[in-house]
Amino acid sequence: MINKEKGIELLKRANDSAIQNIQENGGPFGAVAVDQTGQNQIVGCNRVTDHLDPTAHAEVQAIRNHEEVYGEGSLQNGEIFTSCYPCPMCNAFMEEKGISRSTYSSNKKDADDAGFADDFLYVQQALLEEDKEPSVPVVLLPDDLRATLTPDHFYLLDETHSIIASCESDRLFNAIPKLTKQINTFETPNCFLVSSKELKILDYMASCWMGIEKIYVLQQEHLKIEKNAQKVEHVYINVENEGGPFQAWAKASDRKDYGLKPNA
Repeated sequence: MINKEKGIELLKRANDSAIQNIQENGGPFGAVAVDQTGQNQIVGCNRVTDHLDPTAHAEVQAIRNHEEVYGEGSLQNGEIFTSCYPCPMCNAFMEEKGISRSTYSSNKKDADDAGFADDFLYVQQALLEEDKEPSVPVVLLPDDLRATLTPDHFYLLDETHSIIASCESDRLFNAIPKLTKQINTFETPNCFLVSSKELKILDYMASCWMGIEKIYVLQQEHLKIEKNAQKVEHVYINVENEGGPFQAWAKASDRKDYGLKPNA
């Protein structure tokens, strides 16, 4: 485990990357992914808007960037240092990757106050952890739709159940960016996802973040959402440098409307 003194340095680096990201029309979120040796460190920033990718949160990007450089599994027992408390989607991604601990410098209230509330996701996470029915239902695909779809593809349907995007992928989480790029937006309220594979909690959380109405699956055994056995320890250290990312965000007069809130 990385000690507190080194952790503060890494949190400052995460905050600095978030502030720089604002200047590059990104969101006020940055993260540093560090392997268990503490030597191999890679930064990631929130690029949801410019990548048209609802999964491109800072922690996710840091992990993706780290594995691109050091290989799949490079963060087993590693750590994430992030400018803000990880949302349920990012937490699920860290669990899958075997991250042992995340250390953050802004809490959920700070994010809420800055306009980045993820309350809907936290509600879904709690429901799933208690084995209760979540608000975004997962149901079997109706027979009349099944005949028009290719079984090994993922689909995004509009309110009339017409296909507006489709792709091949190994899982829903990886299909989502491909689908949203096709329709040129990362927000899809009132739309439906069709998944041909089993769903893990990460797939479900990413779908909720998009604002979709319902997830269809092709097989009965895919109705149950698989939870992660690995759990991440979360540690809060209040680190303010350069005014903090959320303060910099509030002062940025030329920033885009980033639209980071999930459906409520």
